[in-house]
Amino acid sequence: MATGSASQKGSTAKAEKFAHVGAGSSKNKQERKEIAVNVRLQPEELKTIDALVARRLGRPKRHNWLLEAVQEKIERELDMQGIRIAEEQLLAIREGRSQAIPLEEVMRRHGNLED
Repeated sequence: MATGSASQKGSTAKAEKFAHVGAGSSKNKQERKEIAVNVRLQPEELKTIDALVARRLGRPKRHNWLLEAVQEKIERELDMQGIRIAEEQLLAIREGRSQAIPLEEVMRRHGNLED
């Protein structure tokens, strides 16, 4: 029986944590305030989501599936932002506007390597 990939399990765990933060403890409820957001979907989109939820092992609630989808989108956007920054830095090095520092030098400067 297939149980899903580690990535899916990790994303599901993050979504469940995201969905349940603040549950059970008044201290946690004070630390994290949730804001309700209404989302309008086309009927076809909702049917597709419900079909995907139904195929999922453990059959999460639609709410949790949507939270997971939002979290995955946030992570992708942050990853893409990091990639864009790295590409800009690489271009600056190639154009001579910046200079690369060898890893050994960086580690030496921070006391991680002996001279």
